[in-house]
Amino acid sequence: MSTSVPESAGNPADGGATGAPVTRTMPRLSAKSQIFTIDDRTSTVAVVESTKSVRNFGAQAQRLGLVIALVALFGFFAIIEPQAFLSPINMRALAETAVPILIGAVAMTFILASGGIDLSVGSVIVLSGVTAQTYWDAMGGRDVSGEILLVGILIALATGVVCGLINGIIITRLDIPPLIATLGMMGAALGAAQLITGGQDKTNVPEILTEAVRLRPFGIPVTVFVALAIAILGAVILKKTRFGLRVLGIGSDERMLKRRGIGVDAYKVRIYALSGLLYAIIGILTLGRFSTTAIGGQTETPLVIIAAVVIGGTSLFGGSATMLGTLIGVLIPAVLYDGLVIAGIESYWQEVVIGIVLIVAVFFDQLQRRRRGT
Repeated sequence: MSTSVPESAGNPADGGATGAPVTRTMPRLSAKSQIFTIDDRTSTVAVVESTKSVRNFGAQAQRLGLVIALVALFGFFAIIEPQAFLSPINMRALAETAVPILIGAVAMTFILASGGIDLSVGSVIVLSGVTAQTYWDAMGGRDVSGEILLVGILIALATGVVCGLINGIIITRLDIPPLIATLGMMGAALGAAQLITGGQDKTNVPEILTEAVRLRPFGIPVTVFVALAIAILGAVILKKTRFGLRVLGIGSDERMLKRRGIGVDAYKVRIYALSGLLYAIIGILTLGRFSTTAIGGQTETPLVIIAAVVIGGTSLFGGSATMLGTLIGVLIPAVLYDGLVIAGIESYWQEVVIGIVLIVAVFFDQLQRRRRGT
């Protein structure tokens, strides 16, 4: 496409007639080249989707496909084990299974949207729970007061944030790839948890915590409301705030933001710190649900969470994310795990299926990126 612009011909001595219009062809930018723009007055990053109507249609089709897959998976287990799978007890268990995946997936959505990745999620969950429980054990174990419970929760949250800050600083200051940095944190955090506990799970979880986590208002686990509130807040931050738009901008074109003077490194550190905070919340809820630190119980968590986010439509390569898709993506591994247990199938098949689905999801993500020329 081109645009014709009339101009004066210039000086007659140069071969042109004075005042005679001359048409010059000016190139028009392709919509595909507009990855994102920056408002100079407010320095707010606005992600501009190329060929918007086509992308919206593609996103809607992808979400519809996810819903169909989820319904089909749910229906399959409902048919083969109708009484057990559809029972109220199992539906509550299914919801509780989805809670930690959803909270972790909210954090991972921000990380992947910025072009990063975090393999330390499971270890940070464990370490956060261990630090809190170690404090509670020193203060009385199961019979601690509400004030001591709160202090322990704050210790867990601080542990998660510190781990996230370390991840962010290593990635930005030492210029180490997120994959390697968080892989190192995965080993360090789990090792620290084992050193603190001597490799033995702590089980004297405060009764106040277990009672609170196991509340069921309207018959629904209270943790479900916590997870949904976090997901809604995450969706608002991602799509409606400057922070969220810049997260997407970092994933789209980090160099451009740096040229505009945006503190990209500071944003990355905040993203990982926020993620550590959410991991710590999972650690607290897990303690309350199972009444144990479960040191070896989070080894599969990174795979499940990353798969859920990518299946939901967030690009593994950054710049594109959807919290609604993440919510749907979370339900797929949750239903799969629950259904396999109900059907009496070995649970390790879940990892096999999730791994295959993750590879397929990344493959289709790459195809879409090639079609968009990004």
